[in-house]
Amino acid sequence: MHSVNSNGPPFLQKLKQVVLRFERTPSIRKALPIIALVIGVAWVIALSGRLGIQEGGDTDGYLAAAELLRKGGFTFSNLFGNSTGNMLYHMTHVWLFLLGKTGFVVFTATLTAFLPYFLVTILKRSGVKTFFIACALFYVGTNEEIYKWAFYVLSDGIMLSQIMLLLFLLMTPGRPWYLWPLLVIVWYSLYFSRSTGFLLNPAVILFALIIDNPTKRKFILGLFLITIGFIGVTAGVQRTEARRPGVLQASIVQNVLDLDRRDFTKGHLLMDEKMTEKLSVPFTEKEAVGQTLSSLCWSHKSYCVYYWVRKYLAYVLPIYPKYSFRHNLFNLLFFGSSMLLSAGGFITLLYGIRRKGWKTLKTSGRDGLGIYVMTGMLILTASLFHTAAQIDPDARYLMVWVTPWIGFNFLQANLAYNFWSGPSAAD
Repeated sequence: MHSVNSNGPPFLQKLKQVVLRFERTPSIRKALPIIALVIGVAWVIALSGRLGIQEGGDTDGYLAAAELLRKGGFTFSNLFGNSTGNMLYHMTHVWLFLLGKTGFVVFTATLTAFLPYFLVTILKRSGVKTFFIACALFYVGTNEEIYKWAFYVLSDGIMLSQIMLLLFLLMTPGRPWYLWPLLVIVWYSLYFSRSTGFLLNPAVILFALIIDNPTKRKFILGLFLITIGFIGVTAGVQRTEARRPGVLQASIVQNVLDLDRRDFTKGHLLMDEKMTEKLSVPFTEKEAVGQTLSSLCWSHKSYCVYYWVRKYLAYVLPIYPKYSFRHNLFNLLFFGSSMLLSAGGFITLLYGIRRKGWKTLKTSGRDGLGIYVMTGMLILTASLFHTAAQIDPDARYLMVWVTPWIGFNFLQANLAYNFWSGPSAAD
């Protein structure tokens, strides 16, 4: 029998009453996966009639790469190109080759229809309370942008859906026969669908180290090591090819650093200079000549901190002049509240740990704790990386990580609630 602890502020008492009301109605918990699937399917059906098949700025390049595979076969150069950047996209090209443009969109939209179901099931398997699962479903069920990208012939939609499929498979209980081959396929496809697939590395490693399943841990770490080795060998072959006369290969890292320095010296936050506010720069372009980005930061520390904080906020809170008032208002409510949930939940969790000790974390189970740390690390590395890289003013890069972010927020809210709802260590 659940009881409400009389300790704590009035807000916590009200929250406990709501949470316990949901817990005492098991039919809600049973119905949530079905409701989630209905929401996902409804979004996909509605948007399919309104959007059809959409193309973006990179679509022609993807279709050309798929056509190259169709005409020239799966040779090394056709599949991986002449740079690591091209190689990291090659599964998007392969899916387009196998399915064609229409089939690619149908495949991505089908996976996307399951996104709410994946999220709800992951949270259920992590022991999250019903109220917080329902809140997560509200978030994922009210954001059209999550589903819209499924209809673009781009890497965004397929990566977004595969991230949640990977998390769903990682949280599958037991060792069913289909788990291991599916994990291999989804991991490889996800990792090489987009150049930011490598951001999975620290998150997956932490998850493998925390979980309580040694077989799954060895399997995940083995996949990671094989992938890194594969990238190393492929990159080595590409470097050998690049040394041939007449073959040019630009440095992606140096190109990004050059663009970062350009924006830093001009006070621009986004890639499109016309779509962003220009910050006041405490030095002239003439004074910046011959100085690296790091030396400029060292010489102008206050501006450097202010600039990167503003640039980070421009990524995680996409409110841009090119958007309509309605769109910006929705983004303010959705992403603003997501940021508050992340920051507020983390601070509350830290106070809870101080109050009751680290051992209480184990009440969520090793797998639940592992998926919390994994999603948190995923959001942290993605947001920091994209802030340092060039950001388009259309929130494309952010949308890929939104669903894991929602999951993280309510995994964290559940952990914080568990800390504060029971007696303290002193009690």
